[in-house]
Amino acid sequence: MHPVALATIAMLACWDSWRWTIHRLTQSPEEGLSLLFTFALLCMLAIPRLRQHAPVSRIDPMLPAAMLTLHAALTIAQAPSIIQSALATTLLAYILYRAAHDTAPPAAFWGLIALAMPVLPSLQFVFGYPLRVVSAALTVALLNLQGVPITRDGTYVTIAGQTSQFDAPCSGIAMLWALILVTLMAALITRLSLAKLSLALLLTLTVAIAANALRVASLLYAATMFGETEPPWLHEAVGLAAFALAALLLAACLRNPWFIAPTRALP
Repeated sequence: MHPVALATIAMLACWDSWRWTIHRLTQSPEEGLSLLFTFALLCMLAIPRLRQHAPVSRIDPMLPAAMLTLHAALTIAQAPSIIQSALATTLLAYILYRAAHDTAPPAAFWGLIALAMPVLPSLQFVFGYPLRVVSAALTVALLNLQGVPITRDGTYVTIAGQTSQFDAPCSGIAMLWALILVTLMAALITRLSLAKLSLALLLTLTVAIAANALRVASLLYAATMFGETEPPWLHEAVGLAAFALAALLLAACLRNPWFIAPTRALP
């Protein structure tokens, strides 16, 4: 079946889900960045095929038909709108990918679609506290190595007689989410196997936690130096520097020949 016809059917059949998705993104535009990046990447992957003037791949309608049937069942059962939206997004992304490739999507494709949904609040709710505890422990260890007297009690740290709490932004969830998004995009382009993708995600988690601990330790260390004269832009600058360092380190690791899958020429 031609992808344009299939995409049209998918959009019309899942219109209520797309209407909910658009409304959700208008209420919280930052949650739509990953969805925008994902579809932009899928379109970019189709550029080499267009330049070669290769015919558009015909798509076996069996899987899309099964997904449309499941979407209809979820609609009748009045399943949560975010689940219906996730299925509609997955269907359209699958059609876009298969329009440019004659092979099934790699494992990274499905992970990228899952991350493209508005999952950041859920990640903060589920993983926020454990990551705050880990980040606090690593931060205390780093500052103790520098000779800074600091103690920890759960998610609270005491330094120079002042007690501060590791709040939600200190968990590093936003940095972890962004780094996982970058890793999944790189894995989709290089078509990493499931085993290599799993190792890459584990590496991403490690780098993100370490970078966040370094960020918070730097901010606390700066607070002891500047006191009340701390520049207002310091938090943003340190955060960007920590993210850039983490991204560069992660990119260097993923460029290792062991990670890079053999290039598969587009038909």
